[in-house]
Amino acid sequence: LVKIKRLYQQSEKEIYDELIVCKISKPHQVFSFWKTVFIDRNLFETISKNETIWIHEKTHIVQRHSVDVLLVELCKIVFWFHPMVYLYERHIKMNHEYLADETVLKQTNDVKAYQYKLLDYLENSNSSLASTFNFKLTQKRFMMMKNQTNPTIKTITKVFVAFGIIATTTFVACNNDDVGQSTENIESKK
Repeated sequence: LVKIKRLYQQSEKEIYDELIVCKISKPHQVFSFWKTVFIDRNLFETISKNETIWIHEKTHIVQRHSVDVLLVELCKIVFWFHPMVYLYERHIKMNHEYLADETVLKQTNDVKAYQYKLLDYLENSNSSLASTFNFKLTQKRFMMMKNQTNPTIKTITKVFVAFGIIATTTFVACNNDDVGQSTENIESKK
């Protein structure tokens, strides 16, 4: 947070598309935090040619991914010893990238051009702040971009999940005393 605050204070700011844009001098650097997009000064000058990058970062802001990241960081402070927290963090960040990619692809429908843009950033990104652009994650993101989910399967999955939640809640709500009392009531009626 201190590094981001320092970067915010040192950068040139501009309002673009109702968001604060901090122009930074680090080449090929793009990331968002809260309601601010931190972007390479040269890249911002050509943002009209790089619309997919803007949509991607704006999606992170609109969907409030920074809140999730901050909550995970708080969990890491409290549960620093638990390995599941680190696994959870990795999966949340991957999910954020999938959601942002999905939004970009819904608006542009040019998967190949977007993949080439991501590869360009993979090759040129070398800062720890742009941790989302690493090879394994980008490879998984490319595979997800090719997958198309059938609406029927989505609906069936939602029904099964709802059924599972209701069944689990019902099972947990019933305790042994209630079961014993209803058995006694049935036997006394006979």
